[in-house]
Amino acid sequence: MESVAVTEIRQADTGLQELFCDYVPQVFRRADFRRWREWGEWNGDYRAFALMEDGRVVANTSVMRMRLLLEGREVLAHQLGAVGCLPSHRGRGLARVVM
Repeated sequence: MESVAVTEIRQADTGLQELFCDYVPQVFRRADFRRWREWGEWNGDYRAFALMEDGRVVANTSVMRMRLLLEGREVLAHQLGAVGCLPSHRGRGLARVVM
């Protein structure tokens, strides 16, 4: 496999966030992150790690830091999400790269 670089899409990276929002419905048919993003939910707790090719996201893994209440105690946890690869790029190990 050719050398690939993973880009972290941060809270301030609005242009890269747009590319991420274009990627999501191509992999997850009913998902749309645009409204979630407009609500201000893309904050420092959400980190997307995208594999970029020709100016678009082709594979991604995201992690969301969250605080959970378990048995009356607050616990820091992490949730993986938006893990996948464009159908046209599957079978090349790209999702493994972003994981």
